[in-house]
Amino acid sequence: MRKYLQLLSIVVLLLSSSQVMAQKVRVVTGHVYDPGKEALVGVTVAVKGSTSGGAITDENGRYMILVPNENGTVIVFSSIGFEKKEVAVGDKKVIEVTMTEKSAYLDEVVVTGYQNVNRRELASAVSQIEMDEIKLSDKFSIDQMLAGQVAGMSVTTTGGGPSATPKIRIRGTSSLYGNTAPLWVLDGIILDDNSVNWDASGNLDPLAEDAQYLVGNAIAGVNPNDIESITVLKDASATAIYGVQAANGVIVVTTKKGRNGPAQVTYNGSVSINQRENYRRLYLMDAGERVQLSKDLLDSRLSYTRKDFNLGYEMLKAQYDAKKLTRSQFDAAVTEMIDRNTDWFDLLFRNAVTQNHTLSLSGGNESTTYYSSVGASISQGTAREEVSKRYTATLKVNSWISPKVYIGFQLNGSITDNQGYHSSFNPDSYARETARTIPAYNADGSLFFYRPYESFSTSNMANQTYAFNALHESQTTGNYADLASLTGLMNFVWKIYDGLRYEMTGSYVYNATKTTTWAQEDSYYVNQLRGYVFDELEFGSSFWNESVIPQGGVLSKSEATKTTLDIRNTLSYSKDFKGHLVSALATSEIRSVITDGFSGTHYGWMPERGQVISPSYTDAYIVDLKNGAFTPVITDNRANTVSWIFSGIYSYKDKYTLNANVRMDGSNQFGENPKYRFLPIWSVAGKYALTNEAFMKPYEDWLSYLALRLSYGIQGNVDKGTSPDLVMQIGSIDSNTGMATSTVAYWPNEDLRWEKTTQYNVGLDFSFLLDRITATVDFYKKVGTDMIVNKTISAVNGYTIRKINGGNVNNSGVELAVKFTPLQTKDMRLVIGFVHSYNKNELIKANDETNNTRENMLSGSALIEGEALGTIYSYPFAGLDHETGLPVFYDKKGNTSATWLSKTYKNYTLYEDEIELVKSGVVSPPHTGGINLEYRWKEWILRGSFTYSLGAVNRLPFIYGDYDSVFDPEKNVTREILNRWREPGDELHTNIPALYDDNTYTNLGIRPMRANVDHIYGTSMYDYSTARVCSTNNLRLRSLSLSYIFNKKVLKKMHLSNFQISAQANNLFIIADKRWHGFDPEQGSSANSSIPRTYSLSVTIGF
Repeated sequence: MRKYLQLLSIVVLLLSSSQVMAQKVRVVTGHVYDPGKEALVGVTVAVKGSTSGGAITDENGRYMILVPNENGTVIVFSSIGFEKKEVAVGDKKVIEVTMTEKSAYLDEVVVTGYQNVNRRELASAVSQIEMDEIKLSDKFSIDQMLAGQVAGMSVTTTGGGPSATPKIRIRGTSSLYGNTAPLWVLDGIILDDNSVNWDASGNLDPLAEDAQYLVGNAIAGVNPNDIESITVLKDASATAIYGVQAANGVIVVTTKKGRNGPAQVTYNGSVSINQRENYRRLYLMDAGERVQLSKDLLDSRLSYTRKDFNLGYEMLKAQYDAKKLTRSQFDAAVTEMIDRNTDWFDLLFRNAVTQNHTLSLSGGNESTTYYSSVGASISQGTAREEVSKRYTATLKVNSWISPKVYIGFQLNGSITDNQGYHSSFNPDSYARETARTIPAYNADGSLFFYRPYESFSTSNMANQTYAFNALHESQTTGNYADLASLTGLMNFVWKIYDGLRYEMTGSYVYNATKTTTWAQEDSYYVNQLRGYVFDELEFGSSFWNESVIPQGGVLSKSEATKTTLDIRNTLSYSKDFKGHLVSALATSEIRSVITDGFSGTHYGWMPERGQVISPSYTDAYIVDLKNGAFTPVITDNRANTVSWIFSGIYSYKDKYTLNANVRMDGSNQFGENPKYRFLPIWSVAGKYALTNEAFMKPYEDWLSYLALRLSYGIQGNVDKGTSPDLVMQIGSIDSNTGMATSTVAYWPNEDLRWEKTTQYNVGLDFSFLLDRITATVDFYKKVGTDMIVNKTISAVNGYTIRKINGGNVNNSGVELAVKFTPLQTKDMRLVIGFVHSYNKNELIKANDETNNTRENMLSGSALIEGEALGTIYSYPFAGLDHETGLPVFYDKKGNTSATWLSKTYKNYTLYEDEIELVKSGVVSPPHTGGINLEYRWKEWILRGSFTYSLGAVNRLPFIYGDYDSVFDPEKNVTREILNRWREPGDELHTNIPALYDDNTYTNLGIRPMRANVDHIYGTSMYDYSTARVCSTNNLRLRSLSLSYIFNKKVLKKMHLSNFQISAQANNLFIIADKRWHGFDPEQGSSANSSIPRTYSLSVTIGF
């Protein structure tokens, strides 16, 4: 290679010598280096203004060139990826040059979905990340990979199942009842979330609770291996182009496309092992500790609501006291129970396997490129009945059929099958909450059934003996969802004349969703509905006729299709007039979303008889039938929108940039009042690049770039569950009149309009030390007005709630993104990335009198003006009583006791009007961020990613739980109980109350009952008190990976174009308040399933 380059330089010199014979020339030599002082190969070296050949640096960075021996001679050095450099020769014979890398950040092309804009011309708050930088091998979809990657975007994991959908918020929550999730855009196509049926009142149908974690969001069907980059649009300037759909931000996903070159086949594959949850991580009692707790309860002569002990140590003790067991038999049975120590996590969970496979073909020439792929993903959940399967296919063809005409075609398809659990059975909750003294099997290997506590209070049948076994229930109930998606896109571009072009984009999106929830007739769930155990009573008996479902199971099905048609016509113009860059865009868009659905619940389902549905028309069933309990819900919705979009960019020599956007949307989802039909969404933004000014030249050695951005604009949001028209819900036929009954679902409001958010943004972009440090900081304020809320109206209207534009909610915050490259040489590179977001949310006006109940304040769903959405309130805990060890609470006057009827009572209990809840904090963390590290050494790449959240709180797992069932033999409890109050003085070092029973408060002598005033017991208040609120601040090691990329010499021998192998571990540890005792603070104690630790091996091979 060295000889070739030297020979090439000699040839160039000989060819150029004939043109300079008449001149006096001389030779200049030297070396060219990169910023790390490593030699640069292939740099072009030429005399400025000369048409003769130049020189090219060799592998040592050395060059030799003939230059005119005259004043003013300048040599120009140029290379891809580096800024062009000019050096005056003067009388120098040797010139050593260090090149400056081009700013990859400034040369980045930002994809907005409607247009592609060079970042130099953009004044908006936009973040763009490459898929290769964030990919997690074990994840099912791209939304599960975004935590800690983008400043201003909060991503909260909702569960550990393969199809769990994370909660994503961009710059806070901007709606009270409407959509709060960002808009997803795929290659310019707006995606709607997968369909589930809505009833006429705007609520999700009964299947939604089951289907929510199985259906996923709009992007769930896209194969991450097909994705090239993700762009997040945050401020009004960036999102205004999407009109009333973009108040919550926009996430634009750009998929891969073909490249100029020979056909290349690439295989991407990964296998992951997901570790199941185990008791070693959780602070829960084992069987021995649970037996000791039962002994303590019995020795204290505490009484249970459950009168007949048929479980645990209590059952054995009752049998021993009744002389059904001898002492030796009793001791042996207790020892066997302790040794058995049932591991529910082992029985209900597994170490799961996830597989992802993608095969792609790409290539093309200068005019036409193509990309196609097929993919298969099979992801087991750690819960044994959870599994997700997805199959995808993609085809993209892009062609300039002439220098002025371009045609692009794209087709994406996916089929997804998700399987999970019935909403009545959560295996994670069961494993955490069920005593390990309870066996899963009998001694003969058959399933052990027992009577759960809840069945004692729900039965009205004299001889009911509900039987439950977790393994049996997971097999006789279930839930699954089938999803199919087809997306088509066609682009036509015509370059009319010198910067003027016309573009037509047409897209078609079809989504079909089927969800099924089922429970067989011998399941515990159906036994509860039936009122007795299957096959226990004879046909026609009185109990039979009192049951709503004496035979058969329950089948609930929902089917929905959503078809989206979009046609977009755009006329654009872009031209540079000697440093004045002018770009303009005008677009008209017609969009129609057609949703059809059907859902219903059927009793008497008999799968063993060929899926027959044969309900028994008992008296109880007929009553429910007349009341409309089994009336199917049919959804037929059309959302039509006509839009006009105008966008303009002006830039002067990359110093001064101005962006402006206007969009007007007209939709049948808005009110009938003409003045609200086409209100515009608009924004303006400006950028001032100070480093392009002459007065900044003295600082260019250390300050590479500095720009100030300002933007202002309006964003919009449509509440899809709201209608401006009078909507009637058709009911069943009245048996007395024979007429159809109807109720008002929506009271009309012709003035109903879309929610508006006005956003201000101030940003600063800067880089130092030849881009070794690049950073972006943004300050924003979002003022939300016209939020749709519920307004109470007079009952004489026939309906008491009306939707109005009456709420205001604000968000303000700071975002910081920093990228630091402290080490960069030929063989090594270290990059440290840091993103941080702070968002303050405040409800300004709620105008909702129906929401602020004590229960909603405790749960965090109340709308309290002046506070953040998601603020939780608590009972003020005053400590444990010195004499009894029971919790005492402050009343609204700050006292711990009160006098009633001349008698003083400690605040073990409180009247409702004595309570004043105190603010505990917010559930959504105001501070979120991530730290991303990348170290490259030759062919090795080591990556690590951390995420963190700060400033939020949540409730710890309950101590008392259900007052009536606490310490029931069926229930497992936290080991915190071992640290409970036992004697006076213990209250100084613990806040865990003493044991209690049903009679404890009666014997204390509590406040007398008052008519029409709720009397709240301490056992109900303690779990919702300040004592059980804990910070959720946490630092998580999101991922750690090591990759090896085979070099070109090895690839050539293997006849491959690419070969990379990677090992990755995710969710390795989390640092949080020790009081969480193994629970994930991000999820709290109510998650569907824990986030598993995973280990993955992946490979990429190119042929």
